[in-house]
Amino acid sequence: MDAVRTARQFKNQYAPKKYNKLITYIGIYFLIAIFSMSISTAVKTNVIQAYKFPSGSMEPTLLIGDHILVDP
Repeated sequence: MDAVRTARQFKNQYAPKKYNKLITYIGIYFLIAIFSMSISTAVKTNVIQAYKFPSGSMEPTLLIGDHILVDP
């Protein structure tokens, strides 16, 4: 309760900075999302790719549900 009272007292004295707006945070979120997708795509196509075996065609060497990492 004390924090609420204090916040109400200083409500009119606080002026948000130029960067402290909702649109700024939305923009940062989208930049991070696009950057992470591009990095993951680059890693998948150039560095390593993960596969899971859905069938038993390679038994007994590779079992159903085994995971492998492949260099493309």
